[in-house]
Amino acid sequence: GPLEQTAELVRRVARQGDLSQVNELLVAKNDEIGSVMVGLNELVLAMREMAGAASAIGAGQLTIEVDGQGELPDAFRGMLGQLRTLVVEMRDTSSELASAATEIFAASQEQEAASTSHSTGMREIAQTMESLSDSAAHVASAVQGVLGNAERTLQNTERMDSRIEQLTGHANRIGDILEVIRDIADRTDLLALNGSLEASRAGEAGVGFSLVASEMRRLAERVTASIGDIKSLVSDIRESGASTVVATEESKALADATTQAARGIALVTQQQQSSTEQVSQHVRSVAEVVQQAAAATTQTRASADSLKRHAERLTQAVSRFRLSA
Repeated sequence: GPLEQTAELVRRVARQGDLSQVNELLVAKNDEIGSVMVGLNELVLAMREMAGAASAIGAGQLTIEVDGQGELPDAFRGMLGQLRTLVVEMRDTSSELASAATEIFAASQEQEAASTSHSTGMREIAQTMESLSDSAAHVASAVQGVLGNAERTLQNTERMDSRIEQLTGHANRIGDILEVIRDIADRTDLLALNGSLEASRAGEAGVGFSLVASEMRRLAERVTASIGDIKSLVSDIRESGASTVVATEESKALADATTQAARGIALVTQQQQSSTEQVSQHVRSVAEVVQQAAAATTQTRASADSLKRHAERLTQAVSRFRLSA
């Protein structure tokens, strides 16, 4: 009978594994079978204690203490110590991870706002640089027009200077011719005077010749008077020509200076336009990089938020373990 009870106990433990449903064996005699039954009862009790300890550990109660001697209690105590150490490390790590995730999340939010602001600023700068480039192109076109006008003014001034020189030469030639005409008029007047005297001496026969001589004198006088007027006009022409030459030289110098300045402005404007276009391209490249950085910051913020949630879940999972009373 005792052997059958012992065998049944062993079968139930081996097959069912439910120690709570296993009753202790009643030891009737203090013999070899009784000793076996007492040992089995002790074994079942020890297994119940190990099972309870395992259940408590599974429920998070790491404050329990495992008694007993032997390989199994030592293994339980070693496992419990390692679990305590692991839980402490996990708790500290989850706390640090949650703190770091919070800091990363806050920093990424600030960086995202800054990146968005920088991106907006860079787009505005790019638009401004494009406007400057367009303005530089208009200025370059206007400067080319001014340069063309200055070059045409210089050419016209040079032609005017040449014409004035020709006019001055003609005026000088007219003066020479007037001197010849005046000399002829003086001689004609003298001949007319002599003719009048000879006509007076001839009497009635020289009356007609006297009239002709008088007309010749009046003609010579009128020619002489006209020569004076013409010489006055020629003198005015010379003075005007001289003044015009001076003004023309000044205009020529001014047109030359304007041309040189326009050429310099055109060169500087072209260089500025080229530099503005290069800067505009660089600004657009920087704007693209800033946009990419803003997108990366957004992803970092999302990752930090996800990491924070995982850290909180880890903290909740670790918080169910009890390390002290």
